[in-house]
Amino acid sequence: MGELLYRAARVRKVLDARPEDDRPYAVTSRPYPSAGSAYELELYAAVHRCHGWTGACTTTTPWATP
Repeated sequence: MGELLYRAARVRKVLDARPEDDRPYAVTSRPYPSAGSAYELELYAAVHRCHGWTGACTTTTPWATP
């Protein structure tokens, strides 16, 4: 599960706001495309059988994951 989330949904880089470069807000770089760095993707994992996990539905916050 960790490898899937790392490859598909991680935050690669956070770029600070730079109004002088026409970027008035902080943006992130992720491994999938998004127009204007406006990433509106939510991933939910539904786990039925996985060694070490009980069945569950879970989600993650990419910028809070180490």
